[in-house]
Amino acid sequence: MKRLLTILLIMLQITVIAYSQKFIPPTQRYIHGQNQSIESIESNLRNYNENQIVDKDITLFHDLTTNEKLGLIGYHGANSVVGIYQDIIKTCIIDILNIPIRDNFQFLRIPGDKRLNNTSADDFLKEYNIYQQKVIIAAKKINNLKKLQKTKTSLSFEDALKIVKNYSLQKSKNKTELLLGNQNTLDLEISYINDMTYDIQTKLLALNIALYQDEYDIPLTIYSYLYNYSWSDITGQLSSELKPFFEEMGINHKYIQNAFQIAKKHLPENRGLLIRISEKDNSQYKFIDTHGYISYPYGMPFGNKAPSYYYFTESITNFPELKLILSNKYSLNPNSNLIIERYNSMTSEQYDIYIEELRNYLKGLPYDTNKAQEYRKQLIQIWANI
Repeated sequence: MKRLLTILLIMLQITVIAYSQKFIPPTQRYIHGQNQSIESIESNLRNYNENQIVDKDITLFHDLTTNEKLGLIGYHGANSVVGIYQDIIKTCIIDILNIPIRDNFQFLRIPGDKRLNNTSADDFLKEYNIYQQKVIIAAKKINNLKKLQKTKTSLSFEDALKIVKNYSLQKSKNKTELLLGNQNTLDLEISYINDMTYDIQTKLLALNIALYQDEYDIPLTIYSYLYNYSWSDITGQLSSELKPFFEEMGINHKYIQNAFQIAKKHLPENRGLLIRISEKDNSQYKFIDTHGYISYPYGMPFGNKAPSYYYFTESITNFPELKLILSNKYSLNPNSNLIIERYNSMTSEQYDIYIEELRNYLKGLPYDTNKAQEYRKQLIQIWANI
């Protein structure tokens, strides 16, 4: 009995420690680490006036920065048309598939997309681990060719990657292919986790943990918002990405362009979209620890710490990138712990007019009832038992 009580007390202590970690807002930590204040950062932004930053912009950034709470995951900036893409998906799911979706959730990709079935970050990164081994094997073969003897020393992935890239550039003049002796082609551009490639962009969302954090003159998230710009190639292919979504409901995809045109006339051309992603504060970052990972730019895993480490470690004032795995069952699931909020320069009245016109148009489109019902069942099944 005494031993049982001891075990229970230890378990209680562990639980208290796990839930009493102090959350210090990441942007506040970043600013402090730069030996600046929020006011000085905002002043610097005003001086970066190529796009005439106005009070409304500064107010938005200030409100976000001073209201970071437990559960914050990070920020993403995008072109304003990404918001149209998200609104088309959400409106169709609500009005055509008759599935209610909460206000503080947005679809970052199309739910049910067969490309998006990774169950966790570890599941996604298995592909990366396989790739690592391929690169090391290739590097050893290259060394053997050059030295005419076998490489005895072990190679790190970073060293192996340099060898392969250098050989690739020499042999194929900047084409990212390496022809191995067994006639298998190692395609660095496709196999390598690089979120500048289209295939990887469909599966990952890059996030900044701190709003102002970046190594450039102006933070990338804020740059995307101020200049209505997206770094992702997917932004230029949103209409094509929506075609299979419309087909799932039996809607002719000729209507997609009309929907974009109706929506675009309401959107400001000189400002983009700012997305803030959080998880419910009682989840203690379990979601992002499972479905995200810390990375170098472009997606290579960085270190071995779980994302939650960066939210509770006071000494960290500079942050690496964070990647969110986009998956049908989890990050594209409105029943998940994710909170996805969007900010743009429209007033609430302007947004109401915009969304009403877009919604009325989409509700009036002819669709196949049987296909829509089948798609509805598919999504409900995917989103169940999370």
